[in-house]
Parts: sequence; structure tokens; C-alpha cells
Amino acid sequence: MKYIADWETVQQRHTAFWEREVIDRCCVSATVPAKEPIPGNPLKGPGEPGTEELIDYWTNPQRILERNLHLFDQTRFGADALPRIWVNLGPGITAAYLGSRVHLSKETIWFEPFIMDWQHDSYQFDPRSIWWERTKAITAALTRESGGDFLVSITDLSGAADIMCHLRGTERLCIDLIEQPEEIKNVRDYVMQVLSSCYAELYGITSQIANGSVCWLDLWAPGSQMVLQCDFCTMISPPMFQEFFLPEIEQQCREFEYPIYHLDGPGEIKHLDALLSIKELKAIQWVPNPGDGSVGKWLPMFKKIQQAGKGLYLALAPWYGTSWKDSEQLLQELSPNGLFIDTVCESQEEMQWMEQQVAKWSCRKYRI
Repeated sequence: MKYIADWETVQQRHTAFWEREVIDRCCVSATVPAKEPIPGNPLKGPGEPGTEELIDYWTNPQRILERNLHLFDQTRFGADALPRIWVNLGPGITAAYLGSRVHLSKETIWFEPFIMDWQHDSYQFDPRSIWWERTKAITAALTRESGGDFLVSITDLSGAADIMCHLRGTERLCIDLIEQPEEIKNVRDYVMQVLSSCYAELYGITSQIANGSVCWLDLWAPGSQMVLQCDFCTMISPPMFQEFFLPEIEQQCREFEYPIYHLDGPGEIKHLDALLSIKELKAIQWVPNPGDGSVGKWLPMFKKIQQAGKGLYLALAPWYGTSWKDSEQLLQELSPNGLFIDTVCESQEEMQWMEQQVAKWSCRKYRI
């Protein structure tokens, strides 16, 4: 890897995270982010670019490569951080493969619901979908260009529930769970088949270089990795979640070698016990609300996750109201085994100091 000093050791630490083991310290992704603007980026200028310009910005492999290489050159990768290009086509691009219209802005991508009636409106996967063709083309082009210098992440295919929200709309999907439960289960099962098929094809492309896989987290796995998610679950009760969407997550945990669940905010905590009951689930990624990432506040939940035999992926960053220095409190209370800390530093010197401190804290006597 061009941008990191010891790719072999980084792989070993990432593998140790998945296996809830420790080589010399917990796994840490630390970067000093680029501070210089991307040169010649028209989306940073005044005014709204036209649709064609937006499509080119999001889907032209050369433009994606150029801006990411610029970021790589300006970023310092420390500890176990990964230089990777995320094929970012919006969370749940699978909806576009099933017929949703894609909307682009300078900052994000979203999808327009179009299903008025599940039984009469078609949501069949189209292998000739322009967005599926673009996804494959971008992934293949970036993988070829990487030459082993960086990794290419599999795009965010999302989970069945969130894809169904894109297709139908959140409010209508909530009603559907009550009024036509069997139909929803049939749709869920079909969307799951599409997800699995799309992942397999993309994994077949990126694994040629990655010798494993990366998704949208800064996390490498020595086999097939999937970030499981169901943001829709904040809208429903635990019994309804367990009836409709826990079976999907259980299936994915059996299908993928390295599954990690994206627990997105306090609204999903009510489903944590059900998730922890899944034997094959390897880890939980916790995402607090902005400014609400206090380590002390969430320690009981972190301990519960570790006691259930799951890995724990945490981001310590200013936008959550935390920093890498909170690692000391974490490692006083938690096991370094299966702990992943994703953080940022202000300088190269601070990053080197952070690595030394986390290694020291990881060796302390701990309790869980």
C-alpha cells in the first residue's frame, strides 16, 4: 500500500478486531485529514451545476480518482487507517436498480419513491439499469487504477427495509406492515436476493486487489464483509422489528463472513438485545447523535455489547463531541479485544503520540 507503512501489520490488527483478539493494542484508524481544497472542483463554486455536471461528478471514474488521490496526498494515515476510495452513490443505491429515480445534489444522493401498489407496480431488478452499469463500471475502473496502492470500497447497497423505504416511502411502508404483512415479507425476501447478487458481483471485482473487502466503514476484512443496517427500525416496535426485519439480518449474518451492524443512534437501542442474540453477528458500530457521543454516557451499552461477545466499532470525533483522548476512559472500562476506534488528529506529531498512548492504555488491566 502506497500510503501506509506496514500493510501486513494493519491487516493483522483488522483481523484481530474481527476475532476479538489483540496483537499489541486495540485497532485504531487515525488520520490527519486534508485541509487544502480540491483544485478545480466545480461543485465548490457558486451556483447549482446542471444535472449532467452532477452525474459526471458522481459517476466519472477519472474525476472520482483525481479528487481522491488529491485527498490521499494531503492526508496522513496513521495506526490502522486505510487509504480507500468509497464508491459513494448514495445510501441504498440498490433502490435505483429496482426502478427508483435518482436525485443528485452537490452534497448527497437520494431516491424517489414510486411504488403505489406492491402487487401492480414493477420493482424487478434490471441488470441493464444505467445505475447498476455505472456502479460496476466505477468499481472496476477504480480497482484497475488502484494497482494495490489503495483499496476500493463496495458501494452502500443498504438493507432491505431502507431500500423498501426508498421504493415506497417511509410512512406508507409503516402502514403496509399492518395492512399487508405477507406482501411486505415477500418484497423483503426479493430485495434480499437482489442485495446478495449485487454484492457478490462487486465483491468479485474489488477482492482482486483487497485480498478481502472494505465497505463504507474504515474497516478491512479478510473475506466478505457487510455493514448491516435498518435505519427504518427506529419507526417500529421491537416485536415488529423481530417479525419483519430481524430474519433478514440473521440471514445476512450467515451469508457474509464478517457482518457488522450499523446501530444508528439512540432510536435503535430498543432493538439491541435482538441483534446481540444473533450468534453469527461479529460486531456493532455505534453512531451517537451529533454532539452526544459522551463516552461515559454510553459505557453501560458498550459493556453490554462486549459481554455479548461482539466487537465494538466507535468513532471519536469533534462532531460527536469526543476526541481520541476519550480512548483512555474507554480502555479503563472496556476490553481492547474487539475494540475499534476511528478518530482524527490535528497533526502528525499528535497522531504519533496518540498511537503510543493507546498502546499503553490497551495494556492496562481492564474490566468488562
